[in-house]
Amino acid sequence: GATGNITLNASLVQVRFAAAAQSLVLTDDRIEADSLLICTVATDDATSKSAIGVVIAAGSATIKLNAAATAETRVNVLVLRAK
Repeated sequence: GATGNITLNASLVQVRFAAAAQSLVLTDDRIEADSLLICTVATDDATSKSAIGVVIAAGSATIKLNAAATAETRVNVLVLRAK
């Protein structure tokens, strides 16, 4: 799959951070400003160990890792309270 900013419209998705990336934007027309996103890092990266911040807006969420990824890093995202 592609790395970086992505548009997906599902309750459970997997996003991929490119090497050296620390944040990306997930666009999903079902995300509302009061949605809750649960993120878990699914790759054993040398530096990126957790998703430390998620900024939610209507239709999108910006996900930030604790550190820039050393290599491509997958993050599982569960969207709750979506449309």
